[in-house]
Amino acid sequence: MIDNKIIIMVGGCGSRLRPMTYTTPKCLLPISDGTVLSHILNNALVHGLAKSILIGHYFFTDIMGYCHENKFNPVFIKEAEPMGTCGGISLVSELLTEDFFVVNCDTLTNINYENMLETHKANDNIMTIAVYPLTNRVDYAVVYGEDDKVTKIKEKPSYTCDVSIGLYCFSPKALEFICGKMNIDELINTLLDKKLKVGYYSMTPENEYWYDIGRSVEDYKKVNSRFKEIV
Repeated sequence: MIDNKIIIMVGGCGSRLRPMTYTTPKCLLPISDGTVLSHILNNALVHGLAKSILIGHYFFTDIMGYCHENKFNPVFIKEAEPMGTCGGISLVSELLTEDFFVVNCDTLTNINYENMLETHKANDNIMTIAVYPLTNRVDYAVVYGEDDKVTKIKEKPSYTCDVSIGLYCFSPKALEFICGKMNIDELINTLLDKKLKVGYYSMTPENEYWYDIGRSVEDYKKVNSRFKEIV
């Protein structure tokens, strides 16, 4: 078990999930017998991450009320205005004196936080990105060639690549580079430009799942309808 802090970024307005998010914050959308937020918090607790921090802006009073009603006790930090996908972390820098996690509020996963932290520490990373192997199929014949000559053709091939799931582990040193309104890709590029070590933790689909419910209403409904059998 570990006892590091975890920050849940609940500030997104959920524009891709409208009209549902006109009246309900994205993190409080139902998932199985709970909500997206309760799933994230409960999975964190399984691994000992009881010190949670919620950073957000939209519907923040509703989110606070939900947590109090359901006996969750995070630290609440409301942004005066939206600060991007990671800028709000700067508001709690004084609370982050050891390695900490950050997760987006549309990320459903049972990631093994202990294993990710071990990878982060073993590689002496300033930041570690959780990645999941995603396979996409091209619905056309793909032509490969060189010097205007066809070398081979593949009919509707599939390609697998590692994608970021929206969950990160940081060293406190990273806080030096987070300021004002900032998105996570800007931070990553800043760290890389500074020649600082950004690594990744490869999730294992056999033991760890990941679902992004924030892409579309259809994706959300598909995951929600099958969540009990999925997990």
